[in-house]
Amino acid sequence: MIDRKTEWENEDSWLWKGLAIIVGIGFISFFTWGEITDYRFNSNHKFTIATTVGHTGGGWVDYEFTVNGVVYKRGDKGLTLKSINAKYFVKYYTPDPSVLAKIVSDDEVPDCIGEPPPNGWAELPSCE
Repeated sequence: MIDRKTEWENEDSWLWKGLAIIVGIGFISFFTWGEITDYRFNSNHKFTIATTVGHTGGGWVDYEFTVNGVVYKRGDKGLTLKSINAKYFVKYYTPDPSVLAKIVSDDEVPDCIGEPPPNGWAELPSCE
C-alpha cells in the first residue's frame, strides 16, 4: 500500500526544488545579461554631445543627441539638471544608439569643444 503522505511530501519537495532552480536561473541570467551588455557597450562605443531638453518626475533629466542625422531622446536619473539646453558628453553604443547611451559626467561640455562629427568621436575630445 502507498503511503499518501510520503507521496505528497515528495511532490512538494520537487516543487520547491523546481522553484529554486527557476529562481537561480533568473538571477544568473540577470547578472550575466548585465555583464554582456557592459562588455558590448564598453567595447563598441563613441562619444557625442547631448543637450538637456527638460526633466520629468523622480529626478529624471531628458536629453537628446544626434548621430548621423538621427536624433535620439533618452533620460538619465543620475544627472543634475543645471539648465535647459546644457550640453554634456554622452557615450553611446555604436551599432544602435537607441539601445545604450549614457551621460559621461555631470560636467558640462567646455566652450572650446566645437560641434561633434556626424558619427561621433572615438575618444572624448579635450580643449588641448
